[in-house]
Amino acid sequence: MPTSRIAPIAALVAGGIAAVAVGWPMWTPSPVQAVLNGAVGVTFLLTGVLLRSGDDQRGNGLRLGLVGFAWLGVWLEAYGTRPLVLVGWLFGALFVSVGAAVLLRYPEDRLAHRLHRGFVVAAFGWTVAGSLARGLFTPGPGVLVMFNIGAAVLAVLFSGLLVARLVRARGLRRQDLMPVAVAAAGAGLALGFRLVGSLLSTTSLASPLRAAEATALLAVPGGFLVAAVRRRLARAAAAEVILALERSPSVESLRDALRRALRDPLLDVYVSGLSGLAEPPASGRLAVPLLSSDGDRLGLILTDPALARNAATVRAVVGAAALVLENSRLQAGLRDRLAEVVDSRARIVEAGLTERRRLERDLHDGAQQLLFGLSMRLGTLRAYGAGQPWQAMVDHAVTDLRAAQQELRELAQGLHPALLGTAGLGPALESVASRLPLPVRLAVPARRWDPPVEAAAYFIAAEALTNAVKHARATDLTVTVADDADALRLTVTDDGIGGAEPRSVRDRVAALGGTCVVTSPPGGGTAISVELPGSSLVVDPPGAAL
Repeated sequence: MPTSRIAPIAALVAGGIAAVAVGWPMWTPSPVQAVLNGAVGVTFLLTGVLLRSGDDQRGNGLRLGLVGFAWLGVWLEAYGTRPLVLVGWLFGALFVSVGAAVLLRYPEDRLAHRLHRGFVVAAFGWTVAGSLARGLFTPGPGVLVMFNIGAAVLAVLFSGLLVARLVRARGLRRQDLMPVAVAAAGAGLALGFRLVGSLLSTTSLASPLRAAEATALLAVPGGFLVAAVRRRLARAAAAEVILALERSPSVESLRDALRRALRDPLLDVYVSGLSGLAEPPASGRLAVPLLSSDGDRLGLILTDPALARNAATVRAVVGAAALVLENSRLQAGLRDRLAEVVDSRARIVEAGLTERRRLERDLHDGAQQLLFGLSMRLGTLRAYGAGQPWQAMVDHAVTDLRAAQQELRELAQGLHPALLGTAGLGPALESVASRLPLPVRLAVPARRWDPPVEAAAYFIAAEALTNAVKHARATDLTVTVADDADALRLTVTDDGIGGAEPRSVRDRVAALGGTCVVTSPPGGGTAISVELPGSSLVVDPPGAAL
C-alpha cells in the first residue's frame, strides 16, 4: 500500500489508542467530554499528516500533528496524580504555543511579523509559568485568577491577530487563509470564554464550557479541510482559463481569465510579439514566465508576490494559459500555411490554364496556319496536275494532311478549347457531346464564371464523359450544371458498370478549394457531383440554355 495511504491510517489508529489511554479516567464520569477530547486530538493528528503530504505545507503539517499529540497529552491530568497533572499542564503550554505558531503563519512556512513571534513567545512563557506554579507549588486563589485572566487576554488577542491577517490578505492568499483563520479565531474566543467562565461561575458550568471549547477546536481541522478543497478548486480554474481562451484567444481575454483564476485584479500579461516586454519592470510584482512545451518564452505574467505561496495553483493556471497560447500560435501558423498552400495551388491552376491557352494559340496561329497554307498549295497542284503520273501521290498527301489537321485540332481542343473562352461552358460541352458516339443530355445555364472555374468544370465533364464511353460501357449520359451566387455545381451521371475512382477529378476540385462526391457502386452506374467556388460573371439573354 502506498505511503500516502498508510500514514493517515496509522495516525488514525495511533491517535485513537492514545485518546482512549489518556482519557480513560473520564470515560465513566464524562463520556461525552472524553469523546470530544479524543476527537480533537485525532483530527489534529490526521490533518497534520494530510497537510504534510503537500509540497508546500510539510512544516505546518508536522507542527499540526504535534498540536494534536499535545492536546491528547493535556488529558493526562485526568489521572489526578501530581506528576501527571504537571505533565498535562505542560502539554497544554505546548498545545497553545505550537498551535498559535502554526495558525499565525499558515499558509506561509514562517512567522513573518515580529508581533506574531512575540505573541507565541509570550503565550508559551505564560502557560509554562502558570503550569509550573500550579504543579510545583500551591498558589493562592489570586494567583490562579491572574493566570486565567492573562490566558483569556492572550486567547482574545490571538483571535484579533488572526482577523487582522485575514483583513490584510488578498486574492488566493485570503481564499486559503479564510476558513482556517475564522475557525481558529472562534476556537480562541471559545478558550477565552471558558477561562473567564471558570472564574465567574460555579463548577456546574465547567463541563459545558469545556465541551464548547472542544467543539470549537474541532472546527480548526475542518478549516484546513475547506482550505485544501479550495486550493484544488483554484487549480481547477486552469480549465476555466482554457475555455475562456478557446472562446476568445486574445491578450485581453488571457489577462482577464488569469485575473479571475488567480484572484488578482492588477495582474498584467505581456505576450511576445504582441505586447513586447524584454524584461519585467522593477515594480515589486511577481514575474511568472509563460513557457512553451519546448521551453521557449511565450510571454510574461506580473502578479501579486503573495501568490508565490500558491505555487501549485499558479503553475496549473499559468501552464494551462501557456498551453492554450502555444496551441493558438500553432493553429495560426497552420492556418497561414494552409492559406499559402491554397493560394499556391490556385496560382498553379491559373498558370496551367494560361499555358494551355498559349499552346492552343500557338498551335492555331502557327502549325495549323502552316498546314492550312500547305493544303491550299496541294489543292492548286492537284488542280493543275490532272492526268499526271504523280496525281495519286498528291491525292494521298492531301488525305494525310487533312488527317493531320484533324488531329491537331483535337489536340488544341484538349489543351484548351477556343470555344470555351469565346462562347462559354455550355457551347464547349455541347461540342464535346457532339463528338461522342452516345447521346448526352445537357442542362447548362447560359452563364459565365471565373475562367479557372469554367475550365475546371469543362475538363471534369469531358474526362467523366470520355471515361464513361471508353471504360464504363454506358448507354446514357447526363451533364447538369447549376449555380448560385458563389458556386458552380456540376453533376455528371452515367448508367455504366460503376466502380470509378476519378483521382484526377478530385485533384482538380481540391486545387480550387471545392468539394467532390463520387457515387459509383459496382453495377450501379456513376454519379460525380462537384461544387466549385466562383461567382457568375455574365448573364446571357434567356433561352440560351442547352
